[in-house]
Amino acid sequence: MSSVEAEMFTEAMAARAKLAKEGSLLEPAEFMRRAGVTRQAINQRLKTGSLFTVDGPNGVSYYPAFFLDESLDRRTVARVSRALKELPGASKWAFFTNPRRSLGGLTPLEVIGGKQPKCKQGGGSTPLEKVNLSMVLRAAAGYAEE
Repeated sequence: MSSVEAEMFTEAMAARAKLAKEGSLLEPAEFMRRAGVTRQAINQRLKTGSLFTVDGPNGVSYYPAFFLDESLDRRTVARVSRALKELPGASKWAFFTNPRRSLGGLTPLEVIGGKQPKCKQGGGSTPLEKVNLSMVLRAAAGYAEE
């Protein structure tokens, strides 16, 4: 690993440790406790792609807390996760949490939560198209193919 790669890896691990400290990423025992499911159920979801982990420092695989967010339709989150196919967990995390131009500048999680892009300000501009689940799934399919 080059020094640049090593520095990027160190930064990524520090960012993930911060996300875990903030509660955005959960350690396995905490995720299982909050989800109220068995290890076998979690393993089955991991196998189907309905759930994913993000590698963190010291070999810990973190689970995104948004899978347990009551304000989101969990089936929809799982469906979008499956649409991302075999991408690494960090790439899936980036897809869910970063704004997408194709979604009017919203993150997929915001769209799943029911948020819509604001209309453009100023005279004569047309409102942005309403975004919906099919647009999120198309964005996920495109992201998985990149």
